[in-house]
Amino acid sequence: MRTTHRPRHRLHPVLLALLRPVLRYSYTREAYVLRLVGNDRGPVFVTAEHEALEPPAPSD
Repeated sequence: MRTTHRPRHRLHPVLLALLRPVLRYSYTREAYVLRLVGNDRGPVFVTAEHEALEPPAPSD
């Protein structure tokens, strides 16, 4: 299991809708990840609006 933080990438809502067949929403991450491999690897996506509402992540 991966223990390092995966940075979140902002996506426009239209692009997110187009990628919907290959992405799923992860409630634990509150973000979209790739289906099948998203638990362990791959990018983590959020909508541009969601990223604006979150405070910046601490840089360790």
